[in-house]
Amino acid sequence: MLPKYRDQGIATEVIRQTILATDHPWLVCVFRDDLRALAFWDRAFKRLPFSSVREVVPPDVAEFVEFVVNDVVPPVVT
Repeated sequence: MLPKYRDQGIATEVIRQTILATDHPWLVCVFRDDLRALAFWDRAFKRLPFSSVREVVPPDVAEFVEFVVNDVVPPVVT
């Protein structure tokens, strides 16, 4: 995210309209050294309604921290 657009909720809205709007798993990859991005995703994983979050250990690419989200579909309540 470009600095002038940070802290406006844009990234969170993109997550809502893409990852959270689908019913299939997503792979989220963050550069290991990008502490700001890792902090953003940590907050997002805690506050947004992902059905699941799992860190891939070890990651496929050593420079990344990788997460699989929405890999578990919540049960339908009837």
